[in-house]
Amino acid sequence: MIIFHPKAELEYAEAIKYYKDINTKLGNRFKKSIKNILSNIQQSPKIYPFVDSEIQKAVSIKFPYIVLFAKQNQYTIILAIFHTKRDIKNLKRDIKDIN
Repeated sequence: MIIFHPKAELEYAEAIKYYKDINTKLGNRFKKSIKNILSNIQQSPKIYPFVDSEIQKAVSIKFPYIVLFAKQNQYTIILAIFHTKRDIKNLKRDIKDIN
C-alpha cells in the first residue's frame, strides 16, 4: 500500500497543476508518468537505488522529477516528488525532519 507524506502529496498536486496550466494533455501525461513510477515501486521496490540507509529513489524518464520513498513493513511511504533542479541538500534536510 502506498501512502503519501502530506508534503509529497502537495508537491505532486502542485506539479500536476503546473503542467496542466501549460497544457491539459501535458498535465495528464505527467500524472500518468508518476502513477506508472508508483506502480513500479509497488511491484518491484528492490530495483531502485538507495540514497541512504532507508530512502530509495525512482527517476522519471519523461519528466525531470524524482520520487523518494521508504518501505515500512507492507507500506511504501512517498516522501517527496521533486523537480531535479531542486537543491538536494535542502530536500535531504526536509526528509530528515519527516523521519
